Amino acid sequence: TEWGIQKVGAPNAWEQGIDGGGIVIASLDTGVKWDHPALKEHYLGYDSAHPDAVNHEMNWFDAVFGKTTPYDDIGHGTHTIGTMVGSTPDGS
Repeated sequence: TEWGIQKVGAPNAWEQGIDGGGIVIASLDTGVKWDHPALKEHYLGYDSAHPDAVNHEMNWFDAVFGKTTPYDDIGHGTHTIGTMVGSTPDGS
């Protein structure tokens, strides 16, 4: 487990059965690399049954440049979203 996950006490919450399941979150940051391997399965606009039909409408908002496809030009947003919802390929 990454040190930041330990720092916020997530393992203690997980032990109590609190895992955030069913919750939708949002972030206002530098953007997000939605297709990052730790994030892709958690992106609301992605459906693994239809991997080529990603839907960014109502799942992404760019308040700076108005781009319709998610991007992260600095990497910080991807990092913070990864802390919130990221997981390894085995789901941990």
